[in-house]
Amino acid sequence: MDTENMVYRSHVMNTDVDRAIRAEATRRSSPAGVIFRLYLETGLAQFELEVPLPEAVDEEACPLRAFHIYVHTDEHLRVLCYQRNFERSDLVARLLRLGMLTLEMTRKGSRGH
Repeated sequence: MDTENMVYRSHVMNTDVDRAIRAEATRRSSPAGVIFRLYLETGLAQFELEVPLPEAVDEEACPLRAFHIYVHTDEHLRVLCYQRNFERSDLVARLLRLGMLTLEMTRKGSRGH
């Protein structure tokens, strides 16, 4: 993986999102980092379309995961956090959940047709 235009970030994952990322990575035979970026970018795209963010889920035991993300995505997150007065971890958690839900709905819709 070329990480020249990427930064290394860690994030405390909600358990259900973490499981979904790992399951999707297995299903696609892709690294979990690729699916993390897919969920995050999908969530960002939906957020830009004014799709409401899902609520964050509070859990006691959440795994800490580290991933490479693109510099432009990292900068976009920084700006959104500043503009919308979000904590970065909360915004990332909500965007990941939004991306996960969006892709699940897309996959279910394509199976039905």
